Amino acid sequence: CNHPNDATNPFCEKCKKLMFSAGEEKHKMDYQLTEIKGTMTDHLNKLKKLGVTTTTQLLNQGANPPKRKTLSIKSGISETFLSRLIHQSDLLRLNSLEPDHAYLLETIGVGSLKVLEKKTYQEINGLITKNKAALTAKSLFVMPTEKQVKTWIENAVSAYKLVII
Repeated sequence: CNHPNDATNPFCEKCKKLMFSAGEEKHKMDYQLTEIKGTMTDHLNKLKKLGVTTTTQLLNQGANPPKRKTLSIKSGISETFLSRLIHQSDLLRLNSLEPDHAYLLETIGVGSLKVLEKKTYQEINGLITKNKAALTAKSLFVMPTEKQVKTWIENAVSAYKLVII
């Protein structure tokens, strides 16, 4: 709907979509939940029945613990699993970070923006090297470039912080 972000709420009050911050390059921020790797069809169907089919809708419905608890009760999905989906959805807000990358980060132990913003490229690269077997077992062969990882870290530091615990 092209409403400007007021920097206090990342969701538009009118259309409930996640907005871009001032000066942020527009990119795909809203993915279908089916694009998130390692997601069970049963869980996706339960969320779909509640009208939650995209990452933005999931963030809007479950970004904080009280909302997540309500979503868990309504959907019958554990808060732990919802938390994983919500963290991946949050990672997908970053420029140039795709679903395969979010899954890769989760697999190497960097499952949230909060963790990512504290890492360096060297640490991420070391974790990728250390976890090659796990990544190969999950058929993750899309390795990020140094520039991509540095961009993710910079964007994680400057990203609007949703209340995700």
